[in-house]
This record gives sequence, C-alpha cells and structure tokens, in this order.
Amino acid sequence: ITAGRVSAFLGTVAGFLLALPAEARPPEQSCQLSRSIYRDVNGKGFELSFKGGRFESVSQWAIATLRHRQKGVKTAFDVSSMQGAGGIILTPRGNKYRESKNDLNLYVFNANLTSSVERGAPTYIFISGLGSFDWYWNRDQGEPYVWDTLWKFNRCS
Repeated sequence: ITAGRVSAFLGTVAGFLLALPAEARPPEQSCQLSRSIYRDVNGKGFELSFKGGRFESVSQWAIATLRHRQKGVKTAFDVSSMQGAGGIILTPRGNKYRESKNDLNLYVFNANLTSSVERGAPTYIFISGLGSFDWYWNRDQGEPYVWDTLWKFNRCS
C-alpha cells in the first residue's frame, strides 16, 4: 500500500463521516461549543454551559455559566476569541468581579487528550486558573469549589 492510497482512503473516510447525518456522528461533533454543556470529570457536580448570541463586542461569541447541582449558578463569563492567536478567553461577568482582572484561558482537547481544533465542540476543555479564581472570588458561597478540573462534553443544549 502506498502513502498516496492511504491518504486517499483517509480522505474518503473523513468525507464519509462528515456527510453522515448529525445523529450518526459523535454528539460533540454535531454540536457547536456555543451550545455545549460540559461536566467536571472529578464528578463533584459541576456543569459548565455555553450559550451563544449577539453581543456588543465583536470578539465575544458566548456566555459560559458555571453551576453546581446543589448550589446553583456560581459564576458567568463572557467568552471571546483572542485576536490573532486564535485562543479562547473567559472574562468574569458582573460587578463583583470588576477588580479581578482575571481573564481565564480555555484550552480544547480531542478524545485522545491532544490539543485540538475539532469540528464542533471539543471532547474535553480545560480552563487555566478556574480553581483559584473560584476559591478566591466565590469564598462567600462556600464549598464546594471547582478547583482546576478537566471538563468533558456532556450534551448539546
């Protein structure tokens, strides 16, 4: 088998998978990040949901909400794209966080836990600094704290 045949075969398979109806693809591939809901892999009852919309800033494309199954909403973030570098940042919403000056970086990973630019929602996401942000700025809400956790795609909203 030549490299050209392998490449052609893989291209055919990729085209076939993308042509499948959305129900036949893995759920995260048929859902955009701006409509995705993630669960913490630590199993502490946290959920991170994204909701797209129209916003004043051209770089903002969603709002992310951090919830706990018993405590309810903990924090909401503006979700924006970094200019030039293509990264994703979360900026805390609300007067309480005005002085935090903490933009958090969101990193995306595929099912193999390698950095990814997948079509649709990534299988895993990680938000650098979310744990210390939650502890410092949400201490008034008490335990549980989210800490730094990996998030796994759960469903599409």
